Amino acid sequence: MCGHDIDCDIRANEAVCPPWYWRSAAVWPEPFHEEIGGDYVKEMGTKILQRRLPDWKVVRCERIEDALLWEKFSAKRAQLRERKVMKADVRPETAESIQYSANTTLDHGVNEVWLLHGTSEEAAKAISRSNFTASSGGCFGSGIYFADDARKS
Repeated sequence: MCGHDIDCDIRANEAVCPPWYWRSAAVWPEPFHEEIGGDYVKEMGTKILQRRLPDWKVVRCERIEDALLWEKFSAKRAQLRERKVMKADVRPETAESIQYSANTTLDHGVNEVWLLHGTSEEAAKAISRSNFTASSGGCFGSGIYFADDARKS
């Protein structure tokens, strides 16, 4: 049983099922991988981008719905919940641009937020198939970098 927000999902199933608005949620727990375009995410992406880069526009957005990546993500999030990580008052700039329904699926109890990761289309497609892999270099050393400001990502 999947709920309509994160609190309901945690109570019903430890938040292991995909978000209710995913097309693929209907086939879960069967394997799935879909790359879905649409105006909803494109509009939120445009709002986030234009907060700092007002002359830029989002040309295309795709949401990746992948059973294996979701399983890894929800397991890691559950570990954080179990460890009772100290909740910080995290309010990244991106939080002001996402719509209500997207916000209700975030687990604020483990500081889950929307952030940006700037990369090429080719790298984004590779990430969607295999997950993020920490870089070995970069300006700040090895790691995976995200930002809440489009000028930084």
